[in-house]
Amino acid sequence: AVVSQTPNIKNIQGRIADSLDLRFEKETEEGRAAQIWHRLQEKKKIFIILDDIWKELDLAAIGIPFGADHKGCKVLLTTRLQHVCTRMRSQTKIQLDVLSNDEAWTLFKHNAGLDDAPCHSELIDVAQKVAGECK
Repeated sequence: AVVSQTPNIKNIQGRIADSLDLRFEKETEEGRAAQIWHRLQEKKKIFIILDDIWKELDLAAIGIPFGADHKGCKVLLTTRLQHVCTRMRSQTKIQLDVLSNDEAWTLFKHNAGLDDAPCHSELIDVAQKVAGECK
């Protein structure tokens, strides 16, 4: 689930619920969190990815068990801010550096299928700008 700069708990809960084929019976964030928590507790092993976190996030408020609450629940956080990992008491931190422009362009070309395809120079110019921004 993408968290973003302005986290929307209901949206995050909805994305997790969709992945679990869970239909909410409750409307409040707390009720939805309890349903997610219960469903995740039923799973022996589960892997949750929370992407683009900008500030500390209360996993329990979303309904994600962690630590001693569910040893089989693994949570991967992605953030550009190391202090977010510290404040959320991450167990392991892996720092990934920004790609160089050449690396970003190579990765973009490969994933966009532009490796050997003849393309208009206008398309290539835009694609290179996108790759440079994303790094």
